[in-house]
Amino acid sequence: MLGANLRYKWASVRGARAAFRNWLSCVAIASPQTRWGWPPVRITWRTRAGPVFETMPGERGCWVPNEVWGMDAYGLAMLRRLGPRTVLDIGANVGAFSLAAAVNFPSARIVAVEPAPDTFAYLVGNVRRNGLLDRIECLQAAAVGAADVRQAHVTMQPKDSVTTSTSLAPQGPQSLTVPARRLSDLIAGLKEVDLLKIDAEGAEYEILENTPAEALTPVSVIVLEYHPRPQRSWRHLAAILGHAGMRCVAHDLTGGCGILWAARSDDLFALVRAIAQRPIMDVLAFGAADAFHADTVEGRDGL
Repeated sequence: MLGANLRYKWASVRGARAAFRNWLSCVAIASPQTRWGWPPVRITWRTRAGPVFETMPGERGCWVPNEVWGMDAYGLAMLRRLGPRTVLDIGANVGAFSLAAAVNFPSARIVAVEPAPDTFAYLVGNVRRNGLLDRIECLQAAAVGAADVRQAHVTMQPKDSVTTSTSLAPQGPQSLTVPARRLSDLIAGLKEVDLLKIDAEGAEYEILENTPAEALTPVSVIVLEYHPRPQRSWRHLAAILGHAGMRCVAHDLTGGCGILWAARSDDLFALVRAIAQRPIMDVLAFGAADAFHADTVEGRDGL
């Protein structure tokens, strides 16, 4: 595990250096917050590709932009071959993914959906700061799957002011009520979605379990982060997406989390499979055993 941690740290620093003009100050600020819990502060990330954006204070949020930009965890560089024209970003946070998508897919329209009010304010500010309000539409709402749900609840994660958990029921006095939008309605409003990204901190199961299979027909590629939940795993998500006519590949990361890609055509599945098999994914997985899962030529391989 020590070797895996060192590989991750080295890849993080190398990725930051390649992606950000002020990588040294970002590393100097982020590392103490993560390692020793130093008082969290905002970090301004100045990318070499152009966009500049701020992240909220918070331990986990220190390295999220670097995983998107420096380590390319979602595989956006390879997804350029897809040439996405429409991107739907569920769980947009402060906009690191949406801004990276705008750079990698210069012709794409992007809809960024974020439920938490404070985080949403950062998202809008970052998009405005980069002059991208004409390409990135920001929507404050929680994506849900259940029908006839107009409100959801978000709760800030402990010791983390960056990510939120979303649920259909209140989760204690700290939860906030926010507008809810069904994933099926968001997709229908766009008509076609070349790339759907979901990072809903555990709500991905409710969203996809309650979204009709036919509602996903306009979606070409899905990339989502899955999280540990009782009696739920990437296999449940892969089964749902398989029923919707998509083939899946997953790569476990750490703590029960991982990234799953789904594609509608064989050509696109070959692309996302190659993305999931990149060496950087093993680094992000901290050397986890049996980290890679994919369909086989013969069938679903238990998916």
